[in-house]
Amino acid sequence: MDTLKNYFLKHHQWVINVVLFISIGQFIYRETQIYKIFKELNFIDITFFISSLVFLTVILIRRNYQKVDTYWSHWLVATVSFFSNMYFIKTNPEAGIIVNIANVISLLALLIGLAALLSLGRSFGIVPAIRVVKTGGAYRFVRHPMYLSDIITKIPLVMKYLNVYNVAIFIIAIVLYVLRIHFEEQLLREFPEYQKYIKKVRYRFIPYIY
Repeated sequence: MDTLKNYFLKHHQWVINVVLFISIGQFIYRETQIYKIFKELNFIDITFFISSLVFLTVILIRRNYQKVDTYWSHWLVATVSFFSNMYFIKTNPEAGIIVNIANVISLLALLIGLAALLSLGRSFGIVPAIRVVKTGGAYRFVRHPMYLSDIITKIPLVMKYLNVYNVAIFIIAIVLYVLRIHFEEQLLREFPEYQKYIKKVRYRFIPYIY
C-alpha cells in the first residue's frame, strides 16, 4: 500500500492525465461516431474529431504544474464547467435553417478552440494551476480563448435541442466559467509576467465586453 501511495504521489500528474484521456476519449468517441463521419464526410464532425485528437494528445503530454489551487470549491467549479457539454439533453432536435446556422457556429467554436489549444500547448489544465503564462497566438486577443470556444460550442446545442432544461444548463455554464476565470486569475496574478499581460490584454474571453 505504501509503495502504491508513493508511486501516486510521485507520478500523480501522469496518472491523472491518463484517467482524463480515457474518460474524455470515450465521450468524444461516443459523440463523433467515427465509423459514420468518415463515411458521410461531414466536414464539421471531421473537424471536431481532428481537434479532439489534438486535445487528447495535449492532455497526455501536458507539463506539470508549478503550483495548483487547493480550494475544493474552485476544483468543483472548474470540473463541472469543463464537463458541462455532457449535461445537455439531446432530444427532439430542431430542423431546417436553425440546424444550418448552428453548424456554422459549431465550426467557428471549433476553429477558435483549436487555435487556443495550439497556442496553449502543453500548458493546458482543468483546475486552476500555474504552469507557464501564455501570451502569444490566440492569447493576444483575449486572456481565455479556450473558454470562449467552450461557451460558443454550447450555443448550437441549445439551438438544436431547444428546451428549458438546456437553456438553464447554458446559463449555469456561463456563470461557472466566469467564476472559473476569477479563481484562475487569482492564482495567475502571482506571476509578474501575468500582471503585465492583463494590462496589455484587457478582455477575459468576450472581446470588448468582458
